[in-house]
Amino acid sequence: MVVGDFNYSKINWYQVSGFGVCAQCSTLNDNKMAFINALRENSLLQQVVNPTRQRGTDTLHILDLVLTSENFVNEIEHLSPLGMSDHCVLQFDCQLQAIDRQYQNKFRLDKGDHEHLCEFLNIDWDTFLDYAHSSINEMWDKFKVLIMEGINKFIPKAGQHRPNAKKRFSAFH
Repeated sequence: MVVGDFNYSKINWYQVSGFGVCAQCSTLNDNKMAFINALRENSLLQQVVNPTRQRGTDTLHILDLVLTSENFVNEIEHLSPLGMSDHCVLQFDCQLQAIDRQYQNKFRLDKGDHEHLCEFLNIDWDTFLDYAHSSINEMWDKFKVLIMEGINKFIPKAGQHRPNAKKRFSAFH
């Protein structure tokens, strides 16, 4: 999510039923077209439909944008400006899912006993793999088993987070 005042007053944002917010691009200069193309190339959705800036009799503009990679923003409210600002305060709900993590063991290569691992793997590979009587898949399987045996014996493990469950939370800007 990216939220901010982008100051592209000439981009005409409009709501398309069932599709979201789109931009009218026919009269945009190169800078504004590059912005629109960047949104498209990165699959970003613009969520604000109503004008966010007005001062006196100035033309209403949508300058403050809420850009998201997925459609998880709900109920954008335009609140009164703060202080002397002429920009609305945007308040909205985000239906996000935070990932709860659990520990999983991972190898700590930086803490391994590499000298003993090298000694463990210092074998007659020709005899071990038996090129003459083994297929490439059989040799690969034997190699993998021996390497993993050495790693498990000489490289310690430590905990690491892993995705497990999802939780919901709301945020506002």
